[in-house]
Amino acid sequence: MKTVVIGDVHGRDTWNKIVDQNQDADRIIFVGDYVDSYDIDGQVQYDNLTRIIELKRQQPDKVILLIGNHDFQYWPGSRDVGTYSGYQPKMHTLFEPLYKANGNLFQICFDEGEVLYSHA
Repeated sequence: MKTVVIGDVHGRDTWNKIVDQNQDADRIIFVGDYVDSYDIDGQVQYDNLTRIIELKRQQPDKVILLIGNHDFQYWPGSRDVGTYSGYQPKMHTLFEPLYKANGNLFQICFDEGEVLYSHA
């Protein structure tokens, strides 16, 4: 079984190339931190996360989306838990509803046999 693990996207779209180059993968696991870039516009990060969510919707058994700390700070109901570097208060109003609407597609960890995947 071929598993591709993609870490800390932080708004970048390099994951597209990785996915394209690994069409034969049985599983693609994103380990979280989809947002909070210092150098990428918030709307671009939002659009990128939307494309990742769409990939999950298209391939629900192949693509695994894990939650990272930079995602959790935008998670519905977590506004008072503190923030991490790169937090974008202006983007909270976009990121939170996106996570809320698609929360069922994300998970804390993923267990595959003897391997447990998580953000940290």
